[in-house]
Amino acid sequence: MSFSGGCSETTLHAERTDNPPHYRVWSGVDTWEIYRWLCPGAELAARFYEKKGQPPAGFEISDQFYARHQIIPLVPVNDF
Repeated sequence: MSFSGGCSETTLHAERTDNPPHYRVWSGVDTWEIYRWLCPGAELAARFYEKKGQPPAGFEISDQFYARHQIIPLVPVNDF
């Protein structure tokens, strides 16, 4: 498993609701933290899929979120 990885997608939830704006990795950030604890070296790559709502000014960009959680950002090459 140490050479395996995961591929997921990320959604930014910033709708006007009771919840504060947040990113959601579809396979779960907490799950991957457990996998990394069980098997150091397991990695997760994710692409930014969708933005729901408009985040407030100064809200963390997706690259900062990925770096903080040690997620490899995938860059789409077919969205021209």
